[in-house]
Amino acid sequence: MALGRQKVICAMAQQLLTKGSASSRLECIMQHVSNSRKANTSSISLEQPKITHDEKALAQGAPFPPTTPGVLRLYNMRFCPFAQRTKLVLEHKKIPYETININLKYKPDWFVELSPIGLVPVLQLNDLVLPESTATCDWLDDMFPGETRLTPEDTLRRAWDRVLLENVGKISDVFYQIRRNADMKDKTLAKLEKKLQWFEQILSERRGPYFGGKTFCRDLS
Repeated sequence: MALGRQKVICAMAQQLLTKGSASSRLECIMQHVSNSRKANTSSISLEQPKITHDEKALAQGAPFPPTTPGVLRLYNMRFCPFAQRTKLVLEHKKIPYETININLKYKPDWFVELSPIGLVPVLQLNDLVLPESTATCDWLDDMFPGETRLTPEDTLRRAWDRVLLENVGKISDVFYQIRRNADMKDKTLAKLEKKLQWFEQILSERRGPYFGGKTFCRDLS
């Protein structure tokens, strides 16, 4: 296995271990994305995988499934909403890829070595390894733009889209609060409505029906 030779990932792991805040963690990941693009993605040619998906989740003790040169691999967990973000982008752009499901409670040692964050999604293409849903989605959108590009070319608009994306997580937190504490349902629903009103305001300013304008991604008109 060539995992030990991935010096970029080892350097990234060291940064993650020494930086505690969420902003530092995101900064580290985005720096890794930038370096990976310069080093590995000047020209991407993907191969069609022979087996695209196996529902079996690999746990501790499972051997590392050998990679195939040129085949994009997604490390996934079937019920992880963050990994589903990356899967949606892959499907939207019709990018060929294979899926390896991971048991996140009992992770294989090689998965932790591959991605020290220990979470999914993770994309792997040859020597390139990239974790985190936002980073993987942005990378896919940059590397495979075409008519299926999801993010706008305008830098300010793209920055605002990132603000919206980061705040979506706060909405999902409210949903979980309702499930955890039914007695606080009315108060929690009021909080949810307040958060959704902000999104509704942005949506109306963009003259929807989508945040991308007339389409669910960027407005090409």
